[in-house]
Amino acid sequence: MKYNFNQQQGMSLVVVVMLTAIASLLVFTVLNNTVSQSRMSGNFQKAINAEYQADKAIYDAYHKLNQAITTNPEISDAALAEYALIGKTPSHDSRYYSTSALSLAEGRLNVTSQGYFYHDSASRNGVLLKRLYSSTSDETPVGPVSPFGYGLVGCSGVALGGSGTISSFHSQGKDYDSPVLVKTYLNGDVTIPGGTAIQGDLLVTGKVTFSGSGAVSGNVHANGGVELTGGTSIAGNVLTSGTYRQTSGYVGGSIAADGNIEINAWNAHSVGGDVSTMGNYTHTGTNVGGRVKANGDVTVTQGTVDQGVQAGRNFHLTAWQAAAIKGDIRVVNNITITTSNNCANPPISTFSKMLYGGSASVPANLQSCLPAKQNPVPTFLAVTPVTKVPQEGDLDSDGNTITCDALNIAALNNGIKAAIPASAKALEIGYYPHTPYRLMPTHALVGSFAAATAYQPAEAPVFGLNRMVYFFRNKLEIKSEVNTPGGLVVDGGHVVVFIDGDFVMSGTGELQILDGSSLTLFVTGKVVLGNGKVITPKNKLTADGVPVFSIYSSYSSKNATDYGVTLSGGINQSIDPVYASIYAPLAHINITSGAKLAGSVIGKTVNVNGGATILYDKALGEANIGGSDGGGSAGPGTGNPRVVFSGW
Repeated sequence: MKYNFNQQQGMSLVVVVMLTAIASLLVFTVLNNTVSQSRMSGNFQKAINAEYQADKAIYDAYHKLNQAITTNPEISDAALAEYALIGKTPSHDSRYYSTSALSLAEGRLNVTSQGYFYHDSASRNGVLLKRLYSSTSDETPVGPVSPFGYGLVGCSGVALGGSGTISSFHSQGKDYDSPVLVKTYLNGDVTIPGGTAIQGDLLVTGKVTFSGSGAVSGNVHANGGVELTGGTSIAGNVLTSGTYRQTSGYVGGSIAADGNIEINAWNAHSVGGDVSTMGNYTHTGTNVGGRVKANGDVTVTQGTVDQGVQAGRNFHLTAWQAAAIKGDIRVVNNITITTSNNCANPPISTFSKMLYGGSASVPANLQSCLPAKQNPVPTFLAVTPVTKVPQEGDLDSDGNTITCDALNIAALNNGIKAAIPASAKALEIGYYPHTPYRLMPTHALVGSFAAATAYQPAEAPVFGLNRMVYFFRNKLEIKSEVNTPGGLVVDGGHVVVFIDGDFVMSGTGELQILDGSSLTLFVTGKVVLGNGKVITPKNKLTADGVPVFSIYSSYSSKNATDYGVTLSGGINQSIDPVYASIYAPLAHINITSGAKLAGSVIGKTVNVNGGATILYDKALGEANIGGSDGGGSAGPGTGNPRVVFSGW
């Protein structure tokens, strides 16, 4: 059979044309889809940018409202609402925003915003805000009494090395007496081996040892004894239920001890006031500006006593200078004088009376100018015990048990921890997402957007009140600055944060607490303020008396070098000191490397070295650590006047 190949001519052309048509159809379809997707993406981007502008309008209106109510706390709701009105305002390029507001009943404000991107994209948002009123003068602060009545508290001890300074101020500008800057509770010793200057008093339940060249402008009161072996100068008095030993240095006031007193300081002025002891008194080369009184023996070798001697037993004097003893000498038992002097330069002033009840051993060449009387036995009022520094377990004047951990921090943190939501997780604020976290009393923002649910607050009991609390698991770390942008900003009132783990400031991390706001941290792990900045308002207490930055840690140190709180010189370097009230009675605290702290510190032990500076704010002793219940929506409460988020 033969095929007619002529019948197949042109078939290839037909196939090619068909394939070309199919390919063209596919290309057209893909191109059409691409154009549609591009338009959809563009429209979505415009909508997102418009939504951003609407959120920014809410944010700006919120701050204008709070600025207005801070300036005029008595402003009416209707007048306040006018501050939320923002006309169509350009933000950047073709972006605009505006707001309107409506005053509702009971201090509520309904703020509506519009955001625009070019002429064809717009977005609308709305938020319900609530007005909180200022406190009245007769209201009782919320929460327990402030534990920050002292500057530096080491429950079991304090060590002050280096050449730092511990001083005080009153952030509210009030006058105040010399404060207690160093305090211990549980037989806690204080060691000061360096040149630390303490501009206040020390109340110590253990022993105080000065082995450096420091200075104390106030008094030293210690149960376990006091020892000066360095060149320390103490401007005030020294009181101890133990013994007192001094080999150098100077005490400007008086010294009183239940135990023996031994002073072997060959400097021109060793003690400015009186010296009294229930035991024996011994001095060598010492100059005492007041009187020496001892229930036991008094032994003076060289040196001087300007106001006389009283001894419950015997008096021994060895001297080669004239008038080493001025003032009367009263001795219950015997007097012994050893000297090569004669009546031309007697070691006892010729104006002094020398009375004794036992015998007198006086060199013959002095008997004519130093008459001694044996009868009657001189009246001697015994030295009474020094009042002890109250310590752990004692009762105060109201019958309450004294304790370093007045807040029972472990139970307090456990009570808050019981409310931690399952969604809580760790947070590291670094250089991503390139915008600061902003914590407010009732909600958190990342930039101008609501933060994820895991970073929004939940209700929990705090100091007897149900408060909105931000919860974090494992760690909250701040590693970047607010202007990076990044960091953490606290705004809008009292903010409470609970961290079931560590709180860390590192890198260039920045924590910024704005005017009228406060941050209260409850931490179960370690607190490390290593680097970065903590920026607080100029007024260190809010309108209702809450410290602007407080840390309450329940971390329990496992050994002597396991520091639960660390503050080093990298934090707030070359700027104002970190302002914080730190309460960590179960943890060792280390403040080092030139760190600067204003506020108050309570730790199991506190170690300060490397030229660190502590400035105690006396106002913290009267602070309202319980914070605020926010007040009512239509009347006075205990909070500072402000506008807060109420709902969408």
